[in-house]
Amino acid sequence: MFPGPPATPLEPVSAALANETVKIWFEQYNTLPTAENPAGPSAIDATVTAITTFVRDQGHEVYVGELGASLHGDERSRFNFLSLLRERFEAENLGWAVWDNNGGDMAVLGGAAGAWRDSTINALIPEE
Repeated sequence: MFPGPPATPLEPVSAALANETVKIWFEQYNTLPTAENPAGPSAIDATVTAITTFVRDQGHEVYVGELGASLHGDERSRFNFLSLLRERFEAENLGWAVWDNNGGDMAVLGGAAGAWRDSTINALIPEE
């Protein structure tokens, strides 16, 4: 769920719990309010700040590619995540593109007919 925390805490698999960093991330994701959550807007803002700092300090433009939202997440979360990314990137004049993952788990097109996934398109190309 994006942004976190989820209504029902996620129970990570045992391999995830064996990694202390991942274990802490899940604990924080399940319990911290949205403003402090590692799967919340502050995480996106921190990434965008790092990119814009690089652009300013190095004098190089940046193209943000190969991003997307897994189809394993619910539709509202995918919309929220992609909308926030697009808004933050565009506010900083950063070029971006979604990666369709060749029709894999971040597919922009779906189904046998290859129809656009409405929530993805609406997040990326909002109606004026």
